[in-house]
Amino acid sequence: MIKLTRPACPNPTALRSNYKHPENKKALQESSFNKCMYCESRIEHIDYGDVEHIKPKTSFPDLEFDWDNLGYACPKCNREYKNDQYDEKLINPYQEDPEQFLHALNSIIFSINTNDKGEKTLDLVKLNRPSLLERRTERLDKIRLLIRLYLLVPIDEKDAIKEQILIESSKEKEYSLCVTSLIKSEGLI
Repeated sequence: MIKLTRPACPNPTALRSNYKHPENKKALQESSFNKCMYCESRIEHIDYGDVEHIKPKTSFPDLEFDWDNLGYACPKCNREYKNDQYDEKLINPYQEDPEQFLHALNSIIFSINTNDKGEKTLDLVKLNRPSLLERRTERLDKIRLLIRLYLLVPIDEKDAIKEQILIESSKEKEYSLCVTSLIKSEGLI
């Protein structure tokens, strides 16, 4: 989970009656770098993704068409785990920086000092579910190969490999919280 910036609503007129209007959905999708706002999994290659109500419309009907209550999520996080649940302690990545509450150690995400927001978010959207751990581990293994290569190549080739490693940790990439944590632990940033 990473900090996101919500763009202005591209089609406020459509939002009044259709919270998942294609223009607005696309803006939310792009603002989360085409990843789930919670688990950071790429969505579009396997699903269309959901326009997620951070505060569920069943409990907060007055927020159903509120742009500040919408995000882009994968079906697992949105429908299977979070569903119509909500807790004020759930991290909203558009309003707060998740790295204030969560950190990664390899493929596992932990709450910092077992804080309530981190714990509630980990539990509500199951950020350490087995399928995510597996995918994160696969991604981190690829980054570890780049790091090993970086350590082995002659000094004049290190910059190009380091640049590639840093690209792999960018917010646009899948599981960037875990990748950035790994790269920091290796002293590369």
